Amino acid sequence: MEYPDWVPESILAMHKKRTSDEYKKREFRIKPPDELIDEIEQIHNVTLSKENAETLRKEHYRRAIFGGLSDDESLALLEKLIFSLNMKGAWTALSKRHTDNRTSPWWFFTACDRAICGWRGSNKRTTSEHKAFYQEIVDTAIKLNSLLRNAEKFDGYSISQEIDDESIHWLIDVLDIHYTIPGNDDPGGEYVRYCISEVLPSVPYMLDDIAKKAMAFKNETVIVKKPNSQNAQIHYFIRFLSDYCQSKYGQPLHDVVATTTSVVYDLPNCDDDYVRKIVAP
Repeated sequence: MEYPDWVPESILAMHKKRTSDEYKKREFRIKPPDELIDEIEQIHNVTLSKENAETLRKEHYRRAIFGGLSDDESLALLEKLIFSLNMKGAWTALSKRHTDNRTSPWWFFTACDRAICGWRGSNKRTTSEHKAFYQEIVDTAIKLNSLLRNAEKFDGYSISQEIDDESIHWLIDVLDIHYTIPGNDDPGGEYVRYCISEVLPSVPYMLDDIAKKAMAFKNETVIVKKPNSQNAQIHYFIRFLSDYCQSKYGQPLHDVVATTTSVVYDLPNCDDDYVRKIVAP
């Protein structure tokens, strides 16, 4: 296969790896969320409601470490960015700024993947909806904390109680723990569970922390203020990629973001000025 000579080597290496027979035959592959949902329904012999299926689909995209696009969709995105003539200037600009692994063009591609997945995983709330949602979490966490502190049946309740015995014994094997008590058939298990209970944060502490974090999240600016607008997905992608460039290269790189957005979404009129307007405070 003949590659354009301006594409960074790390990007070409990624493509060669993903199109190799070994990669295609590997046991683990990233599947589309609908395929994962089908597997869950088959394994548990259930039919998820549309709401629950959509919740799982969004969680899949949000929880991915490097990006949540399926293997096929990720490869298609990669080939778009490799073989589009319009990307020449963008890859050249990024290559000039590649000083270490942190600024590798490979991570730029991963950011594109994450930007697409970020929108798909987003609950798409307006600013007022966002604030109301996290305020509800604050109020609920505070109320539940108060209820538990006044419920004697929950005195001494610890998250460690919810760790199953199999996990406890796995931990004993991994840490090679030796602890014995005469007349006790499973001293190690009790000892490890006790140690875990001593280091894990208490439930009241966790609820208090949730309330504090939710209050902070409430005051954050949403990435897209009008999530139901026609171009909301594109605006999300632009702002996400601009933030990424600012954090990695110290500049928002409007030209790179504009070019990449135009290629990914087939936008003929996406230029520097358009990107500036989107990312403006």
